[in-house]
Amino acid sequence: MDDEAALYVHALFAAKDAKLGMLEANFCTLPARLLGLLRDERIARDVEVGTLDATVRAKIGDDLADALDAALRGPDAARAAQIREAAADASPGLAKRVWPRLRFVLSNGTGAFAPHAQRLREGNGRGVPVLSTVLAASEGLMGVGLEPTDDGDSAYCLVPRAMVFEFLPLDSSNETKLAAELEPGQLYELVVTTLGGLCRYRLGDIVEFVKYHQGHAPVVRFRYRAGQVLNCRGEKTSEEVLQRAVEASLGNVDFAAFECHDEASAPGYDVVAAMPFDPDASERLDDALRKASPVFDTWRTKAGIAPTRVIPVGQEAFDAYRRRACAKAGSPQQFKQPRILRRPEDARALLGGASPMPPVEAAAPGTLRAVADFARRHGVSP
Repeated sequence: MDDEAALYVHALFAAKDAKLGMLEANFCTLPARLLGLLRDERIARDVEVGTLDATVRAKIGDDLADALDAALRGPDAARAAQIREAAADASPGLAKRVWPRLRFVLSNGTGAFAPHAQRLREGNGRGVPVLSTVLAASEGLMGVGLEPTDDGDSAYCLVPRAMVFEFLPLDSSNETKLAAELEPGQLYELVVTTLGGLCRYRLGDIVEFVKYHQGHAPVVRFRYRAGQVLNCRGEKTSEEVLQRAVEASLGNVDFAAFECHDEASAPGYDVVAAMPFDPDASERLDDALRKASPVFDTWRTKAGIAPTRVIPVGQEAFDAYRRRACAKAGSPQQFKQPRILRRPEDARALLGGASPMPPVEAAAPGTLRAVADFARRHGVSP
């Protein structure tokens, strides 16, 4: 089942349940998309007639569609009317109108997902706490949020028996520290040894040590992914710093950035953002980055790093990027929109999602800056 069909089925069965008390997903991008689907008339119609939409049926096949039709348990005109009434109200708080008993959304709202959690709280999820209760990955459970807050933020107590934890300081040292050797406020990359056979495996998760729980178990806060760093001149602008600067200058928008090393004068950053064209956006973001990072500001003063450039695209560019990534990697539950793009093909995929364009390779082979310039010349941004 493809990403869009799976999400539709999820939204349909959630909408059918008037007594739903919890929404759960790995990342809060998913409940946000699910709630947006509730305004699709097809959802109410399917509940009303008790059968799956024909377009979705064609995507998933008759056998699975027949099983889902049976699971819907027949038509429900009364529930369909409730869904339509809730969706007709354009104000925030759709989730509470559809599910009056909804107590919370259980989802990761930390790190790169914090802006999505904020949009959820301000929009369709208004009035419903977003709780992030576990720190986990494909490698296994790592931590439990003992005191998750309503805004999706959380500090996690690492579970001592889940795996062996080591902590690699963010400096030139390759010596890891054990749990008893951590310093409050310091950042570390998690290194784990698991029962599944991973030995001293670097997760790539950067965490901040907060305190010890009951004097022994480390409590950490997730900060960012190790590979998500812009680094033209050794400035090491992290995803976290970039996110704060984007929020301060452009607002709560989807974005992705890449380093550009092919300018004659100096390398720099290009930031693709889901927003309308704004002639002052580049200058505002550059100023915000200079305020957020003294090292970046020093290189900008010396003209060692070129001014930051904002490339505005439609939200559909990020949606198309997500669909392509999910088609290759599988579950939309596992998709994480990268904030730092490392490969030219990733930049082309994101820029190409906004509008049909000729092959980028023919016009600008080999450079990320040229990809951005080409996109601008062909209408992705003015």
